[in-house]
Amino acid sequence: MMRLSSTLVLIGVFLSCSACGMRESETHSAGQPSAKITFDLTQIDDTGLTGAADGRVAISYEFCIPATPAARDEVRHLDTTVEFQPGARGRIGCTKQQILCIGSTQQQGWRAVLQKLAGLDYIARIDRSYAE
Repeated sequence: MMRLSSTLVLIGVFLSCSACGMRESETHSAGQPSAKITFDLTQIDDTGLTGAADGRVAISYEFCIPATPAARDEVRHLDTTVEFQPGARGRIGCTKQQILCIGSTQQQGWRAVLQKLAGLDYIARIDRSYAE
C-alpha cells in the first residue's frame, strides 16, 4: 500500500512538472493565446482586423522591453509593425529602464507574432493600446 501511494505521488509530481523548463509560449497551442496577452483575440479575423463590416480596424497593442539594443533587435525581428517609444510610459507603465513598444495586428501571421512576443522572458504582458 505504501509503495502504491509513493508511486502515485511521484506520478503526480511528474505530471505537474511536465511543462517545467518550457517557455510560456510553448505551453499554449496556436488556438490558445498566452496569459501574457491581456486582450480578447477572438474578435480579430485572420487579416488582423475587427469590427463591423463597414468599418474594420486593426488592433494596436503595447508592451515594455528592456532598453537594450539586443532586446530592440529581437523584437524588431519578430514584429515588423513595432514602433519604439523610448521615454514614454504608455498605459502599461514602462519604467525608465524600459522602452514602450506599440505593434499592430494588421500584419501577416499576427497571432504567431503575438505568441512569439509573449514567449520572450523579458515581456511581462501585452495590453491593447488606445491611441490618445
